[in-house]
Amino acid sequence: MTPTLRTAELIRALVQPSSNPEQSARQFPDTHNTETTSLTFNGSAALYRAAQHLQLSTTDTVLLPAYGCGAEIGPFEYAGCRLSFYDNADGLNVDVEQISQILESDESVKALLVTHHFGLAQAKVTALKQLCEKTGTLLIEDCAHALYCEHENTMLGSIGHLAIFSPRKTLPLTEGGIFVVNNTTGDVTIPSQVTAQESVKPERLALLQRLCYSIQQGYRSRDNSLGYALIRGSGIALWAIPSTFIKLIKRAGLTKKAHWLTADAEGSEAIPIYRTRMSSLMHSVYRTTNKSNVIERRRHNFYQLLSSVQTQKSDTIATPVISELPEGFLPLYFPIFTPNPAELVAYLEGVDIEAFNWWQHLHPTVNWTDFPVARRLKQSIVALPVHQQLTSRQIERIASALTAYETETHQLNV
Repeated sequence: MTPTLRTAELIRALVQPSSNPEQSARQFPDTHNTETTSLTFNGSAALYRAAQHLQLSTTDTVLLPAYGCGAEIGPFEYAGCRLSFYDNADGLNVDVEQISQILESDESVKALLVTHHFGLAQAKVTALKQLCEKTGTLLIEDCAHALYCEHENTMLGSIGHLAIFSPRKTLPLTEGGIFVVNNTTGDVTIPSQVTAQESVKPERLALLQRLCYSIQQGYRSRDNSLGYALIRGSGIALWAIPSTFIKLIKRAGLTKKAHWLTADAEGSEAIPIYRTRMSSLMHSVYRTTNKSNVIERRRHNFYQLLSSVQTQKSDTIATPVISELPEGFLPLYFPIFTPNPAELVAYLEGVDIEAFNWWQHLHPTVNWTDFPVARRLKQSIVALPVHQQLTSRQIERIASALTAYETETHQLNV
């Protein structure tokens, strides 16, 4: 579903450990500016940095989207503040009216978290910023899906007072999150000393194991072209050597369990990585990535798959959640509405295509009867890959599999 690290990318990051700071300053987020950015292990850890920055107390409330993966709840629960939730209005857009009513009636709300789903900007994010300034609320942009994305020629993540990113979802990183401060309010300042004091490097053996796994997966997932079988087998075998060695050390219990946590850890299990930062190696991979190539390839793959699905003219089996390719939109995945997500995911798995029943987990903290739109979205969306390492032939194979699934489903329903 996400890009994997290739040997060439690893070598480039090692040879060119950092990009030109002057060039970096023209990019967003600017990770060389340590006064405004903090590197974290993942997006959840970046949200923990946001909670630190806000200096949340037990009497403060953070307003969160009910429609989310659930990982965004953990950092604020750990901070000990109150949590409140809001629903979506239609599709991926939030209910601005509902948010307005909450902010104007509850003075304890200190921050509003808004998510740009799949890289598509919230349509009224600018109005939300104005609403937050009117009510004395800090706007946190959740850009975990929205690296390199824009809204009305403005970079997502630069609109809110604070923002978080999860570049590992877009780029071939084994871990990586970014916390950004765009604005300060009153006496609240970025806790740079606290961050430096508490931040620790990822455990090297665990990082090496993640590297080995990612590179092996990269060899496994490449398009099967003539003569590639030998290269693929040799690459997998080569990187299996250090991977096997590390597994033996892990089984022997020679390191702490927390060291082996991955960037996918959630809830209470994720607490040890809240204070872990992105490795310098992954930061180098991030800095040396060709941004233009990533944008061009992802948009091409999304458009190719969108054209194919729309040609099928299905109103019930596989309908695109995002039916256009607007300017500034960099798709994280290709989401589709379908009446039976689990069945579609299982079908695609049977033909060796990875897909996810997107955010189907109903977090117990949320009272789901109060948020019918968010619940419906969780029960009806499947996410398909469109990342930059996929070829046109692989995208066509996904499209063909969807066509076959639709054909079989229609035949069964006749």
